Amino acid sequence: MELTPKIAFLATNRVGEGLIFLVIANNLARNGYTVTFYSDSMFELRNWLLNITVKPYPALESLDEMFVEFDLVFAANGSPITESCSKECYPELAKKYVFISYSSSMPESLIFDHSKKLTAGAEKLIKLARASGSCLVKFGTKSSLAERAANFCKERLGLHGVINSCGLVASDGLTHRKHSNRVIIHPASNSPDRIWPAYKFNKLAKLLAAKDWDPVFCISPGERKTWAQRLDNQYLISPFETLSEVAGYIYESGFMIGNDSGMGHLASALLIPTLTISWRSSKFMRWRPGWAPGKVITPGYKILPKSYRLKYWHRFISVRKIFREFKSLVIQSHSSYNS
Repeated sequence: MELTPKIAFLATNRVGEGLIFLVIANNLARNGYTVTFYSDSMFELRNWLLNITVKPYPALESLDEMFVEFDLVFAANGSPITESCSKECYPELAKKYVFISYSSSMPESLIFDHSKKLTAGAEKLIKLARASGSCLVKFGTKSSLAERAANFCKERLGLHGVINSCGLVASDGLTHRKHSNRVIIHPASNSPDRIWPAYKFNKLAKLLAAKDWDPVFCISPGERKTWAQRLDNQYLISPFETLSEVAGYIYESGFMIGNDSGMGHLASALLIPTLTISWRSSKFMRWRPGWAPGKVITPGYKILPKSYRLKYWHRFISVRKIFREFKSLVIQSHSSYNS
């Protein structure tokens, strides 16, 4: 009897990147591989992922011992493995892990053909073992990374029935877009340079409320007090403590508006229409949320030099423009979901 190949996947711990890597893990599972996915952020969503096992990131010193049971171990360039060592270590690491990257290139020292190590009867692993390198399989410059991850599964891994999906499944108690007028607003970001100003989010929320929408701010526990003050304590701030709880709330909401952040990717992965406000244009097109109907709003033209762009980009995106594009997204989503 043919044994089911066992694959480990060491992702980064960032939400957006974790979800994109889940597209690969999900398609591997759909093709009969037993997949264990390691990521602290995705571990919080483990109850949403039924066809793969999700675990928190292991201690680095225990990796060799833990991964003996697996036939192949995929690892993201930029994961704690590469972040914790110098580039001089890369050639030895490359012999242990099949490294993949979402940048257009990857250090040559991380690329290794693992098919040399396969034993007889492991034909199902050959393409996977040779997959080290960039995931930016090109099939259109406007494709999102989620779409490119799906194409990577088809073209490089040789998988069948490939879909662009993370494999997130809601519990029976949740209803998709139950509160269709609720608009989740995520005003924060890991990088201060990516944040559209709080006073503009405040004005946007007032405009939404005046048009019978229900704006609710989604903010991490550690930032809620600060943002409540910025918003003059006028708007509901979601009270949830875990990413799984936030996901459930987003899943039952109608729309998401926010900065370039992992929450936009999560909303899109849950098939919630998403409007993203970003300071960059061409590069962000591939990093945009890539599952549900969505729009990316940027200044519209290049601001030079970059130091000026980072400092002043938000001045070129007005509240009225965001509301106008939101109305367009509403029309787009109605067409998508009612077709």
